[in-house]
Order: sequence, then structure tokens, then C-alpha cells
Amino acid sequence: KGGELPWNASKFRTPFLFFDKGPDAPAQQVSALQGGAMRAKAIRDFDARDAYLAALDRDTLRGYEDFLAAYPSDPMARRVRAIVAARREAIT
Repeated sequence: KGGELPWNASKFRTPFLFFDKGPDAPAQQVSALQGGAMRAKAIRDFDARDAYLAALDRDTLRGYEDFLAAYPSDPMARRVRAIVAARREAIT
């Protein structure tokens, strides 16, 4: 009848994952040490493809803005601009 039913995450009794790695999924390509080094490297020091992946991995407004500053005419810049716009709107 249009009412809302309260919901609480504490009702889960076992660990819950939205997406679990399948048994046939490939092994992780980057070690934790390499991943940390990649996160410390400036976006402008990557080529455009890797810079885009690094920005997605960092998932920060600053990371996306750094990508746009370094690669404003890259084909992925349009998508990054949309992400930045959505983040700014969410912050507002």
C-alpha cells in the first residue's frame, strides 16, 4: 500500500559480496607493491590509456582532474568530464 519497509544490513548473517571473483577469473595482474607505486606516480607520467586506468583506480576528483589536465583531447576525456560533473554535483 505504498509504505516503506525498514531494512538493516545487520540482518546478514554471512559475508556478503555484490560481485565475487569467479573460479575461472584470471589472476591479479599487479602486485600490491606495484599498485602502491602506481598510485604514487603522477597521472601525467603515464601514457593516456594507463593514466585513465590510474584515475579510475584512484577514484578521486583530483585524479580525474589531473587526467583532464594531462590529456584534454583524449577520447576518454569525455567520459572523465562526465564523472567529474557527477562528482561535483554530488558534492554540492
